[in-house]
Amino acid sequence: MNDNGQRLGHLHSLQELSLAILPCLDGFSSVGRTMVVFMVGVNHLDPLGRTDLLARLRALASHHSNPPAFVAVEYDQHHFRSIADQRDRFRSLIETNCGGLTTAELDAYANSLAYDGDSHHDIFPDVPVLWLDEDRRCSNSDLAEYPELRLAIYLGRSGNDLRYVEKLSCAIKAVPTQTNTSTPFWKERNETFARRICDRIREINGSWAIAITGKEHACNTVSGSMCQLLEAAGVNCVKN
Repeated sequence: MNDNGQRLGHLHSLQELSLAILPCLDGFSSVGRTMVVFMVGVNHLDPLGRTDLLARLRALASHHSNPPAFVAVEYDQHHFRSIADQRDRFRSLIETNCGGLTTAELDAYANSLAYDGDSHHDIFPDVPVLWLDEDRRCSNSDLAEYPELRLAIYLGRSGNDLRYVEKLSCAIKAVPTQTNTSTPFWKERNETFARRICDRIREINGSWAIAITGKEHACNTVSGSMCQLLEAAGVNCVKN
């Protein structure tokens, strides 16, 4: 197929996608491209994720004279607070299970819990937050045991040796994502995320915004992703 044929095929695919999803995003086709939404895909488990995310947000800030209209994050506000409030306990768990870590390494591990929910405050302290997972159901026991669950993951991926946080970070990021994009759960979450962002765009003034989510939600080549849905609804999404 020549270049024109490929472009035409891509256009048809986008048109078919729009026809398929706009009924479930009813009312959002008029959102248009008046606001650019930067897709900041992250790995939620990365022990050095905060450092990387801050660097990316600083780069975005350096290219804009005004702050973003909002920052969307993949959390329910109350769930986020419950997890973030356990960072000190997670630090103690890490220290108990692996001695000899430096203060900087302990800080990195502690701050990795839910880092993608509040890192933006360091760069944009007064920007409104859009909680994409608002009202998501989660058991109190899962929230209470979050540090232990994360520690088990880190110990398993590091061979029970947490002294090399950079090596663990690479190992975590090297694991391919295995999200089943055909499940109703995937479909419902991404549609909810896209709808909430479209709602906010219509409600607020501004030229740009940021969405910090897992990488698959932020990728326009993943079937049914939040990014794909937003683009089909006319939102100008830019990968960061």
